[in-house]
Amino acid sequence: MNSNNISSITQLLKKMKLEKEVVYNGGKYKNYNCEFRKPARIEDIETFENDTGCLLPQDYKELLLFSDGMAFLINGELDLLSLEEMKDLIGANNYREGIFTIGVILDDYIIVNSNEIKTQKYLYVGDQYSLNEFMCFEYDFSTFLEYYISLNYQNYWRYSLNPKLYDFAEILY
Repeated sequence: MNSNNISSITQLLKKMKLEKEVVYNGGKYKNYNCEFRKPARIEDIETFENDTGCLLPQDYKELLLFSDGMAFLINGELDLLSLEEMKDLIGANNYREGIFTIGVILDDYIIVNSNEIKTQKYLYVGDQYSLNEFMCFEYDFSTFLEYYISLNYQNYWRYSLNPKLYDFAEILY
């Protein structure tokens, strides 16, 4: 995904920030609610990367510059973590260097392996209580977010007919 896609997502998020959107889901109309936070500064992002040794994907950096974490409070309740929240989880989870959580959706963690950012196969999702079955999205964060928004905030990856599952414990530690 190119940088224009994250710009279009940023535009969508700006629109969402200004408007309350009604989403049709499961036979019901629901008011969408999204919680935005104060934007991160470039210095905060650089400090995070230097202190943790974890490199953030460029598209996630751009999101953080718009809102330092955010919560989609509809259906799956996706919570994209702030720099501080990510840093706290890095210490608590004790993952291998370069691996960190950027989001939580229901009982799933969304994890970045920053050692794989150049391959675009750095984004994983899986049960936070069991590290045995994590799925690699095999695309970047902006594509993940675009799909999540355009597919009415659903856990769309759970409907894959042939998901590529990984024993993430081998990758994490």
